[in-house]
Amino acid sequence: MDLRDRIERYCSVFEGYLDSVDAIEVDERDLRYKKILCLSHIEGLAAGRFAKKGPRDRFIRLVRGYGSWPDATRVSTPHLVAALERTENTALDEFRADLYREYRRWGSGGPVPVARRDPDFEDVVRRWPQRVKGSIRLVGGQLLLRNLRLVELLYDYRNYLVHEAREPTLSFEDPDDSAPLYESVGSTDGSQEWHLVFPYGFLIELARSCIGNLRSELLSTGRDPYAGYCFGKLVRQELNDVRRFPVVFPYGGSDPSS
Repeated sequence: MDLRDRIERYCSVFEGYLDSVDAIEVDERDLRYKKILCLSHIEGLAAGRFAKKGPRDRFIRLVRGYGSWPDATRVSTPHLVAALERTENTALDEFRADLYREYRRWGSGGPVPVARRDPDFEDVVRRWPQRVKGSIRLVGGQLLLRNLRLVELLYDYRNYLVHEAREPTLSFEDPDDSAPLYESVGSTDGSQEWHLVFPYGFLIELARSCIGNLRSELLSTGRDPYAGYCFGKLVRQELNDVRRFPVVFPYGGSDPSS
């Protein structure tokens, strides 16, 4: 099998997986299971493309580089407001007052696409006090501003789904929703809470975009998509990697002297 065939086979396998996921019929309350599968396939692609990176880094690199998601680096306004509520840094007072004023204009209702409400990361950085740099010192720790970008929050969202089979926010998504959105939920004190939702329709199209764009790159660069994986019969990957961890005392099967 030549390299072009290997690339097509690799991408076709992932496309087949996603077609199978999309064909699963579930109740709307159980869409989270289909979301988990979509995110797993994105991670499978990321593991091969950025094999030397950590799980979070490679996931974000793949989504940003191949997901065709124009809003990936927008900063989530509700998360930024929540962070500013938790810092005593007076250098942020002017920025905080402006953001709170903008946030009050959201009112209530929904769903609202993130593209209508969330600012670009570069716009936030331009307004950010230079002496504070790119972080927010919270009462109990520190938070990097870039960690409030939607692509970063998608990975955090993924962690809840994959590890706990639950979504961290309330979701009222429609099966036809195809972009991240906010839903307004009334809180006990009468105010409005805005819950960030990554709909299933968005996640499966994101996964498909990653495959399509990765295919184009592989075909143009001639890189073998299987080169980033370590294949073998053992669950512990370092025991499959004989180049990095060579065998010193080979096991030869049964001892004929016994």
